[in-house]
Amino acid sequence: MNADKQILVFTGSELLTSFLKQNLEEAKIQCYINNENNSARLAGFGVPSGFINGCQLYIHKNDQLKAKPIIKEFLKLNNI
Repeated sequence: MNADKQILVFTGSELLTSFLKQNLEEAKIQCYINNENNSARLAGFGVPSGFINGCQLYIHKNDQLKAKPIIKEFLKLNNI
């Protein structure tokens, strides 16, 4: 994915972000997760206590309309 054509669609825990990614991929929407928790841990900084929203989910901006109802339903089902 080109960095200039990506949009952030969700930020949350690793678990919730992975579930939403799976829902989007089932709809043939390419996406990727940027996991700040893992990046910090691998760099030797560790993860601050209580820092649970370190995952960001990105999609291509051309898929935004297709992804919107999936994301909306996911947020509703998870009370977010």
